[in-house]
Amino acid sequence: MKITAKGSHPNSDASVTPPELAKGQYNVKDFGVRPSYGWWLRHVKGITFNNTTVNFESNDDRYAVAVDDAEKIEFNNFSMAKGMGIGSRVLLKNTVKSFYMHDSPNLPTVGPVDITGTKTY
Repeated sequence: MKITAKGSHPNSDASVTPPELAKGQYNVKDFGVRPSYGWWLRHVKGITFNNTTVNFESNDDRYAVAVDDAEKIEFNNFSMAKGMGIGSRVLLKNTVKSFYMHDSPNLPTVGPVDITGTKTY
């Protein structure tokens, strides 16, 4: 799977925490700006990504992946672009249990990682 975002978001958007929405509100526009141009995962468990790529058309200084309150997340052979104004590509925050990243260009092999707080790669 390949995702190409339009981009053009500043680094300040990487620290945004989208609102918690009421049950049944699942329109992506309801969340507003998200901290990632690629995968933003919150309150999820047991997701594996194989052979995926995220990119942008115009520089985007948000994370490629932002994981918030999740468990058993795995990325295998994951490629991503890195914005010119951000030092990391992956954000883990709040409680993240069993996070793995393997065979991903420009990123270390990670996992299993369990964090409380914030960690970036």
